[in-house]
Amino acid sequence: MKINGQQVTGVRLMAPIGLTSPQPRSQRITIPGKSGTLDVSTVLSGGETIYEDRTLSLILEEYAADPESAMQARINAWHGKTLTISPENAPGFYRGSVEIIELRATGHTCRYLLQATVEPWRWNETDTVVTVTAAASPGRDFSLTPTLMSVTPRVSTTASITIAVNGLMIAIPAGTSGLPVQALFLRPGSPVSGKVIGSGTVTFTWRGGRLR
Repeated sequence: MKINGQQVTGVRLMAPIGLTSPQPRSQRITIPGKSGTLDVSTVLSGGETIYEDRTLSLILEEYAADPESAMQARINAWHGKTLTISPENAPGFYRGSVEIIELRATGHTCRYLLQATVEPWRWNETDTVVTVTAAASPGRDFSLTPTLMSVTPRVSTTASITIAVNGLMIAIPAGTSGLPVQALFLRPGSPVSGKVIGSGTVTFTWRGGRLR
């Protein structure tokens, strides 16, 4: 198991990982003169399904010469903090606010429940990075392939460039680093293609994830 990218040694998972399903957020309104209600949540979010946070639960046990001190060290390090959590048998990581609940600290072992309210996504370990060398007009082609979730890529460039995409001409100044560009918004199953006009190197970066 990793916490904030660091391997936690000497800890055993004592039960299957508990993970609730992310529930779609709904916003229902009543239409006068009509039966039932109408869910307008995707109208308000531009067609995107919005999900609520979910709960991740891990029952952990570790051996320690002084279990009380070991328990206190875990509480001081994790309790009430927003952390990334990478369970052993699940690639990627979850991110959320952690609570540590002591279950037992006797003999030479301590057992506790790590419970976290996490974002709906299990994030990939690394970013997806697409690098393109810009060219003079009409520019260099680029194509960004979507992940399993909707995401807005970030743009970095070594020189002033113009991105031509979806009928728009977007000027990006030299030295830009990690600028989210909404016109490049990626939806599952819908690649985004365009041209990069100018000189220098352009990098498109995003972090993908999944609901499972």
